[in-house]
Amino acid sequence: MDVPDEFVRVCSLLAGDDDLLLVPGIARSIGQTYRPCVWAIATKENANAWIAEIERALQHLSRDARWWRGTSVGAASAAIFSVLSRSEFTGTAGHYSRGETPRDAGDFGRCRNLLSLFPEWRTDLARVAEAFPSSKWPAIIARWDELDALPPDGISRILTEIHSI
Repeated sequence: MDVPDEFVRVCSLLAGDDDLLLVPGIARSIGQTYRPCVWAIATKENANAWIAEIERALQHLSRDARWWRGTSVGAASAAIFSVLSRSEFTGTAGHYSRGETPRDAGDFGRCRNLLSLFPEWRTDLARVAEAFPSSKWPAIIARWDELDALPPDGISRILTEIHSI
């Protein structure tokens, strides 16, 4: 199912308002969407408060559940999770991700957040490249350390380069 063009147009107009943000993590976390993503629209202050409230509510859960139900899940981070996790959410994450790769600094940031929660997975990233050999994962994993050291504009530049090859 595609997101209707009119919805995207209205969201784009709202996002042009300097006081409003489109926040996909909030909508996904509260169960309002599965795929495609639908955004919560909020001021930066309200978005941060909402994210903090969601994260506090999840603290009693296992790391796997806390991440999966949290606000920093994207298709690329779900691809990593689907390969490296052995939890009840592994299959669902695989279906959600479809092997997607990070395409910009935001996507990479969600992958970085996942690895912050599961630092032991950092050394196993090659398994992600092996799981999706015909994707851009092998090239991304090969440059992970470089990407991890860059500011957002550098990350997006390199990911764009990788995806254009």
